[in-house]
Amino acid sequence: MALLKDIKHLAATKKDSKKDIANFILENKTEIAHLTLDDIQERAFISKSSLVRFAKALGFSGWKEFLVPLVEEIHRENVVFAHIDPDIPFTKEDSNLTIAAKIAQLQIASIEDSLNFLDEKVLIQAAYSLKKAKRVVVFGISPNNILAQVFRRRMAAIGKIITVPHHDEMGLASLELTEDDLALIISYSGHLHQFSSGLVDILNKQAVTTLAITSDPHSPLAEIADIVLMVSAHEQVVGKISSFASEESIIFLLNILYATYFSLDYEKNMTYKQKTAELLEKGRLESD
Repeated sequence: MALLKDIKHLAATKKDSKKDIANFILENKTEIAHLTLDDIQERAFISKSSLVRFAKALGFSGWKEFLVPLVEEIHRENVVFAHIDPDIPFTKEDSNLTIAAKIAQLQIASIEDSLNFLDEKVLIQAAYSLKKAKRVVVFGISPNNILAQVFRRRMAAIGKIITVPHHDEMGLASLELTEDDLALIISYSGHLHQFSSGLVDILNKQAVTTLAITSDPHSPLAEIADIVLMVSAHEQVVGKISSFASEESIIFLLNILYATYFSLDYEKNMTYKQKTAELLEKGRLESD
């Protein structure tokens, strides 16, 4: 689930009691599990009926039903990133081996966090969209387009051709797509201004199925996409050593897309992959 992201979104966009409740939850995450409706009403001057409406606005039948997954998500967040800072994972005092250990810990944490957002129905929808698409084009600016090249090569090895256009060719690539094709759009922030002007309008006009990989379920990209896969969102856009967490999360989801697509025709793809590997190995041996 992305419950905390939804609560942060309400805190940032609402101006009524929902904003007050969201802020209270975010400021009291460590103790929210132990607070009753009466406790919150007394401390935050928020009525119990408003708290119940807040829970219902997020899709739950009541406060108790909302509190259980919220506490689980807070606990998971604390466990996964308890001992590592996604933005500054190491210091200048750390030895090389300590740096290596911290980077490994960060990448594992990012994958585990992204795994928690995955939904079986969404994965099935994404895999079948890949399968039925006559053409698949991946849109992303650096480094996402570079990460997508590895995905493109893996898919090519089982006979599925994917295109990753350069930034200045995205417009041309989008004009060629139709309702029979799939556009995979990768953006950690989910902002659309980074892409070619009119890209999304072209895709919508031509009824192209869109699959988004992003960290924000309320971003412009997530709002317009037909299918959304979420990545770990603990990394800041600025003020970090590098994009260790976000890049690892994106690679993980691209690997999942490949694996779920592969699984749809497991034996066929296994045979194709083996033949491809044998041909490539034969070519290498003959060239030696």
